[in-house]
Amino acid sequence: MATTPLRALKLRSTLLSSLRYQFLASILALTLVMSGCFGPTLPKCNASEALDLVGSWYTDSVINNPTAFGIWELNHLEVSRFRTIVEDDYQASPEVRSCRATLHFTVSGSVSTGALGLPEDGTHEMTDNVEYTIEWDDKAAGEFWLSYEVVR
Repeated sequence: MATTPLRALKLRSTLLSSLRYQFLASILALTLVMSGCFGPTLPKCNASEALDLVGSWYTDSVINNPTAFGIWELNHLEVSRFRTIVEDDYQASPEVRSCRATLHFTVSGSVSTGALGLPEDGTHEMTDNVEYTIEWDDKAAGEFWLSYEVVR
């Protein structure tokens, strides 16, 4: 069966029209996603804004009570990096992430070391394990609440 030129033109027109609608629908969906119409997403455990907060609060905790961390005299403290960042749990309603990580930091000063815990002066590379949760404070404004705990 041969297709007449008019029928072929009509089929081509229908196909182009269908492709045009699929393209427009794809553009619309992408625009909605990119514009945040679905609302902000809760930061992941390895998000820089969450890790910056944990590092900042940890630094403040050590500075305010260094002996609780085995530091007798503190000259300088620098959080260098986080390792083994793990999401332990995620609850969808209400949105809450439970996370843990190993925090690496450098301390200059007198630090309790060895089996006897005797103070030793110098610069020391140390680690601590932290657990933290991330949850919404004001989702519409994109503000989240973070709480953390040092695990020994």
